[in-house]
Amino acid sequence: MQSVKMQRARNAAAAVAARVWSGSSPLTKSHDLHDDALRSGVLNVTSHEAAVLPKNHGDAAAESMGQDSAFLVSSPNTRVADESETSEVMIDFLNELPPELAFSVLLHLKSPSEILNVSLVCKSWYVMATDNIIWKAAFEAQESWTLRSDANELLEKRALDPSSKPFPYYMDETSRGRRAGWAARPSLQAWRTDDASSDSDRLLGDHEPASEYTVFLDGLGDDSADVTYDYFVRNERYDTSNPSTPAGVRRAAQRGLATPSTVALTSSPVRIPAARKQHLARLDWRKLYAARLVLDQRWQGKSPSNDGKPFLPPYTYLIGHEDAIYCVANDEAEDSGTNGRIVTGSRDHTIKIWSCDTKSCIRTWRGHSGSVLCIRLENDRLYTGSSDGLMIVWDYSQLVAPLSDDRDPQIAETKDLPIVSRVSHPWSVLDIDFNEKHLITCCRDGCVRVWNKKDFSCILCYSPHCSPVNSGRLCGDRIVTIAGNNSVHLWDVTTGDTIRAFQTEHGPACVLFVEGLIIVGTKDPLMYAWDVETGELQHSWQGHEELVRALAYDSRRKLIASAGYDGRVKLWRSDSEQPVLTLQRHQDQVLDVALGVSRIITVGKERSVCVRNFGHGLDTTLFA
Repeated sequence: MQSVKMQRARNAAAAVAARVWSGSSPLTKSHDLHDDALRSGVLNVTSHEAAVLPKNHGDAAAESMGQDSAFLVSSPNTRVADESETSEVMIDFLNELPPELAFSVLLHLKSPSEILNVSLVCKSWYVMATDNIIWKAAFEAQESWTLRSDANELLEKRALDPSSKPFPYYMDETSRGRRAGWAARPSLQAWRTDDASSDSDRLLGDHEPASEYTVFLDGLGDDSADVTYDYFVRNERYDTSNPSTPAGVRRAAQRGLATPSTVALTSSPVRIPAARKQHLARLDWRKLYAARLVLDQRWQGKSPSNDGKPFLPPYTYLIGHEDAIYCVANDEAEDSGTNGRIVTGSRDHTIKIWSCDTKSCIRTWRGHSGSVLCIRLENDRLYTGSSDGLMIVWDYSQLVAPLSDDRDPQIAETKDLPIVSRVSHPWSVLDIDFNEKHLITCCRDGCVRVWNKKDFSCILCYSPHCSPVNSGRLCGDRIVTIAGNNSVHLWDVTTGDTIRAFQTEHGPACVLFVEGLIIVGTKDPLMYAWDVETGELQHSWQGHEELVRALAYDSRRKLIASAGYDGRVKLWRSDSEQPVLTLQRHQDQVLDVALGVSRIITVGKERSVCVRNFGHGLDTTLFA
């Protein structure tokens, strides 16, 4: 194990040096002197006998690490006088750079494994590789990884609530002290304001312009109270107080340091009003990265314990409907609470809103005289379609707002409901979809109607299916619809012209329009995927034992979820014919599925809402 870690450290040092050598870092642009010095030597990787590699990536282990693990070999004319003719002067090239340049180099690392390997090289590299700057950049480099826009408000609310658990992904005292020390460095402050490094403000976070350090505390306390916080003060280089290697002693001597004691622990009172506390500035991005990585691995069916068994998310049932639940929508908007909300429509003619914070129903109302067959949610609007032939547009912001009087939120009169518009159809409304301009309704009379979203006027009616239209999905100016006569049509939403027609052997029941593919679930029970541009069949998936009733797409992880009458839920990748994960908790038919950041929500004939939590044991509050 020791040799494996040593090899990783060597490879990491070589990788960083190679990036500098190839001119891929900002060194070649603005610091020619350092660049020429680095290019004058030959890359060599060595290890000192006294170097002790850590068993893990913890701060305690870092204290025992040697300084001399991976350096450039300088040219002979740079040797010091007291070196023997056979010895080589080893230059720790990264440690010799100003800190802002060293960070600029490390920001070119492409993967977390590279960053972790770099942290094994030596203590000074560990300090830099575990800094918040590096891990925040690594987090933001992931295309689909983002935090909620109201993250700071959520953390503030959580801090003020004495019943809430402490947020686990704040920096500990050592990390915060190190961060305060780096933030106060004049060279780093100049780096943040450099036009050529416009992203630095984002990476470093917000800091007070004052000369004293800004400290962020876990507790709240009195706004005007003075608090004392211990933080590290570091000099120009990152030598330990007692260098254990010849290189460390030599560097201290070359800089004219009488005593190589360069790290001090200092205490100073800092006054921090609660109103100025920035919770996001306290985040430990390495912990956030690890949590998000584990979450995504669980969705991919990977075993967190490497035992070969996929992670099976625990589940919760929400019970309240009196009949089968036909449709579900997931709400993770800014004002949806810490864990969001769920909206369901049922055969009992009611619509319910559930809080995932309290795991209870917070609003029930009856707006239709028939079964609620479809639900779509968009910001402050909720669209519902029913067997009574109505599509109703609701003011969702009022539906979730607390009632101003003593009325029971579980019993709502029609006259009190915040209805934006009612649109009548000659028969049942089976599905609804929308984009920025248009709203479509799929009807049992065989027509697909396109509506103007602003005034709900009918733009056109598409009727070539000649059979009940089960579902439809919009993508730009194109729409794909499926009907009971086995037909699948791709057509232009503005002109109504059919672009391409497909045919399935058995009745299509659900459809997705994603990644340039038209994906259809059928009674076979198969799923088909056609290329939108060529019309060629790309994939056919077989995994369900009965009709595939519902499909959903997770754009964060590029996963397709399917739910069927066999009670199973499966996750697929579009480039694979085997499911990533199979889940079964329903004892009856599953009729709809919705996906969130950390949960799968399914509903069906069981009259209950099943919520599977992939974030079990993690805090996914801030993830979007």
